[in-house]
Amino acid sequence: MELTDNSNNTVKIALLRTFTSRPLLSLEDDKRYFTDFEDETQKILLTINTNENALIIGDRGSGKTSLFNHIIYHLKKNNETVPIRMNALRMEKFDQTSFLSDLLFELVDVMNKYESHTDKFKKTLVKMAESGLLGLPGTNIPNTTGSKLNYDFSRKDDVDTLLNRLSTLVNSLRKQGITLCILLDDSDKIGSDVIWSTFRGIRDSLWELRISIIMTVLPNQVSEITKPPLDHFFQYWIKLKPFDKIKTKEFLKKRLTDSGILVEVEDDAVDRIVEKTKGNPRSLAEIFKYIFENNPSLKIITREQVENFGIPYPPSFSDIERAVFNYLIHKPYTSASSEDFVKNIGVSRSRIAQILNELKDKQLIASKKEGKKVQYFITSKGVLKRQELDRKDS
Repeated sequence: MELTDNSNNTVKIALLRTFTSRPLLSLEDDKRYFTDFEDETQKILLTINTNENALIIGDRGSGKTSLFNHIIYHLKKNNETVPIRMNALRMEKFDQTSFLSDLLFELVDVMNKYESHTDKFKKTLVKMAESGLLGLPGTNIPNTTGSKLNYDFSRKDDVDTLLNRLSTLVNSLRKQGITLCILLDDSDKIGSDVIWSTFRGIRDSLWELRISIIMTVLPNQVSEITKPPLDHFFQYWIKLKPFDKIKTKEFLKKRLTDSGILVEVEDDAVDRIVEKTKGNPRSLAEIFKYIFENNPSLKIITREQVENFGIPYPPSFSDIERAVFNYLIHKPYTSASSEDFVKNIGVSRSRIAQILNELKDKQLIASKKEGKKVQYFITSKGVLKRQELDRKDS
């Protein structure tokens, strides 16, 4: 979209900001556009207050990261619980050692961001460092003279050493009236089996520490992550509900009103939007961003305008998976570059390729090279998976 017309520039920028599809911060400007997660927020806060663990379940784009940011916004007002924000994708490798060492780093780092706890944190860490419990070299013992605390944990510690240090630190902080909770985001982009194997061996130690772990996952990850011995580790499952027609109207009203933009959305356009997006907030934002990019002076949105837009982010992986299965059943040995394949699945070629690779990794499909083209077909394991999905829908 051209942004050279100065008379419309302010309106265009306001529209793009209003319908951003990135995770919302729930702070400052973003807080005005935040989609309502009141029920989910209360459930998560209750989980944290009772020292339990929870899974936040939702498709990609359903608002899991935005909800996390909203929770942190609430917890910042609380002088008793400190949230430790962690990101699975930032770890060098998602395993027990990386998780525990990154947790210790984040725990010390978060101290520098919460002024109300600074003195208590520093006094506790200084005492631990002086006694060698943090594994810090003598020249790097933390001090309270600067505005920030210096720290240098060793990343070569074994799991038992890391657990002992974490336990000592957590218990020391608890004596000062400080409790912790871990918000682990982007775990929906890590293999379910990797998550399960990481928490399996340290389950009891984490339970004893009474630190709440709130983790984001995809719906199709839950069964693998919660199989024994983790069947009671994540006590609560909080599933993000897709937007229905009423919720979609609220979403539009809130965002348009807060931006001072007067646009009417016809009822049948809302119906079609809900149908196309399956109530996925990211896809909702993408639709309106696209419509306004092409016509920033628009005063009314019709069903026809919605029909002209394809969803760039599929709201549910299982839906795309099922679509790929069905296509390959009827048209086996299809190339990823097939025009008909791309048109039927309804996503970009790059996304098709990504889905096919994921399905190959799960051994649900296989491929063979014919000339210069790679052709895909469904495996016997894939047929069983498709039958399982069909039974769930019946």
